[in-house]
Formats: sequence, C-alpha cells, structure tokens
Amino acid sequence: MVLSVSLPWDLPGVTSENRWWLREKILLHAGLGRTTKQVKQIKRGLKDTGVSELFSSGPDTVPILFPRATETEITSQMILDEIIWPREEDVDEDVLTLEDQCRVLGCFPEVYRNWVLLKSLLSFWTGWDVLPPSLEVEVVDCDLPQSSTGFLTLKLSKNTANYEDFHRDLMASISSSYSGFDLIHWKKDLVDLAVSALPLQIVAGEAEPQEL
Repeated sequence: MVLSVSLPWDLPGVTSENRWWLREKILLHAGLGRTTKQVKQIKRGLKDTGVSELFSSGPDTVPILFPRATETEITSQMILDEIIWPREEDVDEDVLTLEDQCRVLGCFPEVYRNWVLLKSLLSFWTGWDVLPPSLEVEVVDCDLPQSSTGFLTLKLSKNTANYEDFHRDLMASISSSYSGFDLIHWKKDLVDLAVSALPLQIVAGEAEPQEL
C-alpha cells in the first residue's frame, strides 16, 4: 500500500529504518507541498480576475461567494432536486442496455437514506461540501464509480448487480480518492496503517523515530 503512494513521488519503499522518515515525507509532499502551489494559483487567479479587488472593497461579499461548509444546510431532498438523471434516449446500446441503467440508478434511493454516505458522496462528486446548481449522473463501463468534479458528473459502473455491490464500490472510490484541494486524510490513514502493520520484530528493532 505504501509503495502505491511513495513510488510516484520517487520515494523509497518502507523499511524498519526509514518508516517514520517516509511517513513524514509523504505527508509533507502530499499536504504542504501540493497545497502551497494550489494556494498560490488561487491567489493569482483571484487577482487576475479582479475578485481580490472586489473582496477588498466589499468584504461582505466573501461569505456569499465562498460560504463555509458548516453554514450550509443541505438535505437529501436538496441534492435529489439538483440531479440531472440520464434519459432513456441517452443510452448507448454499444456500451450498456436500458436494463443496466435502470438497475444501477435503482440503487440511489438507499443512498438517500444514509446521510453520512450521501455527504461523503457529495464531496467525492463535486470536490467540496457546497451544493452546486446542478449535478449529473452517467452510467458507463468502468470498474468503480468515478467523478469528474470539474463537470460535476458522477460516473457509475454498469456492472453493478445490486445495492450491496453498489455500496461497496462507492465506499471504495470515496475512501481512496482526492476531494477538493487535495485532501490528504486518506493518505495519512494509509501510511499509518501500513506502518502499524509492519512485523513486530521490525517495529521493535527501532527505538526512536528518525528525524527529518
């Protein structure tokens, strides 16, 4: 598991000697390093579009354009009202059948009864916790649910046989994907889990964590 995170960033695999150093490196790279670049891009974009000047002259516009997630009241019905469902004429018979589409979409009512899952799905779907004006759903040929946050589109697998499969696959996608501006909670949990799962004799062989 750690290799799937460390190798793309040219970091070594985990060993008894480097496990704490590697943990800090991964968190530093995934969190501070990547977020710093994104914050700079956001600031540049706000300045180039004149939004920064708007905020300076009218601070009361900030909560309107960027509401806090804790201040937004979202219900299951509100999310349901914003979804644009695929139509019968949208079915590509070379990819899936109308029966496939109806079977997969039929799993959604169970999701709306689980608010915790629905809130996580919204973050996975859009990239943040604020409800956009519209949401789209597509049924495609894929292994696990996918999201195109830029287009506010949720792509579901046509291979889903029942709600149990739907729920399992959806949780797998939500728990292993980025959300918003590179949230890294899942990576920290992944690294901590891998470090804690090392053989006892390896863990016992290192008395103190290594410093960066």
